[in-house]
Amino acid sequence: MKKIYHLEHSYSKPIRGIDVDDCKHIGIFTSKEKAKKAILLLKEKQGFKEHPSEYSDYPFEGFNIDEYILNESSAWIGGFITINDIDDE
Repeated sequence: MKKIYHLEHSYSKPIRGIDVDDCKHIGIFTSKEKAKKAILLLKEKQGFKEHPSEYSDYPFEGFNIDEYILNESSAWIGGFITINDIDDE
């Protein structure tokens, strides 16, 4: 079972009075350790250090590492609904 690690950075910012998540895909890594090394390189760079996320459960504010198994569906297997579907109920 081959695993990969997706690294992203996100934070909330107000747009027209609504908090919107600004999420940046950073990369896909072959190990969690390599993803952590990328965080160490980026965490003090412009933009990343000014925009931590209060929602991050990772020790480096705003960064998140997700583990995925290759060739296996891990999300949305039950389908999805849209905001319009909620409004119609």
